[in-house]
Amino acid sequence: KPLILLDIDGCIRYPRGAKFPTDKTSAINQINQWSRSGKAEVRWMTYWGERATVEYAPSVNLDWFKHGRDVYVEDPDKEVQVFRWVDRNPTQKIIWIDDEIMSYFDLYVSRNGNRVVLVDWLLEHPNLLMVQPHHSCGMDAEDIQLVHDFL
Repeated sequence: KPLILLDIDGCIRYPRGAKFPTDKTSAINQINQWSRSGKAEVRWMTYWGERATVEYAPSVNLDWFKHGRDVYVEDPDKEVQVFRWVDRNPTQKIIWIDDEIMSYFDLYVSRNGNRVVLVDWLLEHPNLLMVQPHHSCGMDAEDIQLVHDFL
């Protein structure tokens, strides 16, 4: 089953002071539908921790999702954990939705004793879709369609 790794801020919650706050109801409804229909498993990939599940999700009518980010590992950074998901599950379709993906372009990770550029390595995987909503307005119809088409 495909896996969606979902950030909150800048994706389905616009940050304070955003110039173009928009209603995220359609994105939230679509995310719930992907999960409920079994088209994809949705997991949080956010620094919100348990607050994503117990505070944020209920406040906007999002379903309960597990966390994809393990805070008890040596390197809890979410971009490294996405790398680990893809590395451990090379044939699974994985969709990473995060408004800061471009900021990870200069990061290196270690794979089989070699240093590799994280995003270059991720881009080589056809089963991974990286969706970067604009941070000031979050997921829009185009982002939703990209995910829908990939599923």
